[in-house]
Amino acid sequence: MTKRINTFSLLLLCASLTLCISCGTSSIAGGAGTGNPGKTTFAIIAQDTTPAISLGKATDVTDIIIPDSINTFFNVTSSFIIVKRIHFIYNPEDKPDAMTLIPPLRIDNESVVLEGPFTFNTLTGISDSLLGFVLLPDANYTGVRIVIENKPNKNSIFLSGTFRHQNIDYPFRFDLSLNVTVNYDHNSQVYISGTDSTDIKVVLDASKWLSNINIGNCISSQPSPFDSNGTFVLNGKITEGVCAEIPRKINENIIKSGRLKVKQVKIKKAP
Repeated sequence: MTKRINTFSLLLLCASLTLCISCGTSSIAGGAGTGNPGKTTFAIIAQDTTPAISLGKATDVTDIIIPDSINTFFNVTSSFIIVKRIHFIYNPEDKPDAMTLIPPLRIDNESVVLEGPFTFNTLTGISDSLLGFVLLPDANYTGVRIVIENKPNKNSIFLSGTFRHQNIDYPFRFDLSLNVTVNYDHNSQVYISGTDSTDIKVVLDASKWLSNINIGNCISSQPSPFDSNGTFVLNGKITEGVCAEIPRKINENIIKSGRLKVKQVKIKKAP
C-alpha cells in the first residue's frame, strides 16, 4: 500500500530522529545541527512544538494528550515508529552521480536511499541508531518516502500511557502491526547543497490519531480489551466486535496526519 500526501512549509520543527546528513560532496567535518553549513537533520515527530536538536544532544520528554471522538483523553508517555528505509526523492533532472555517494547511502532511479531499520521515539526525537554524518548529494529534492515495516519480533507502531474513563484512570498499550510505504512530498522542490543547513521533518499530528474512534464502545465490549493486569490493550488479536477495526483506523490516522516541513539556512560562500 502506497499513499501520497502533498505538503511543504519552510518552518523549523521538532526533530524526532536525530539523523544528521551533511550535504554536498565535500569531506565530513564540523558539528551537527542547525547553523552548521552543509548539515541536514531528518526527523519524525508527533508534535510540532520544540526546536530541532543536534546529534547526541538531549531533549526533554514531552507527553502528548490525544482525544478520541467523545473526548476520552489519552496521555501518551511512550510512542515509537519503526522505519525500515528512508528515501530522499530528487528531481529526475538532477540524478546524482552514484560515484559521489558515501556509504551507507545508495541511489535508485528516483531517490537517495538510507537503509535502516530505525526506531523513532516520536516524543523525544531520539532514534535507536544515531548515524553520524553522511553526504547527501547536491540536487533539487521533491520529498521523502518512508518505509514503515514490522520487525520479525516487534510491531512497527507502539503507543502507551494512561487514559481516564468514567473518572477511573487506566493504563493502555497499543501495539500495532503496520507495513506501508508513504510519500510526503514538497509543494515545490528544495535545493540542498554542501553550503546549506537544512532541517527536514515529518510531523505526525497526534491530535488526529484517534479521530472518528469511540474508545468507550470498545471498553465495554466482549471479548474484553483489558489484559490480566488491567491494561487496555489493542494489538490486533481481537478479530471480531467493535474493537477489531480500531487498530487499522489508528494506523490510517497516523499516516494521514503526516506532513513534511523543511527549514533551510543558506550559507554564503566566502569570496
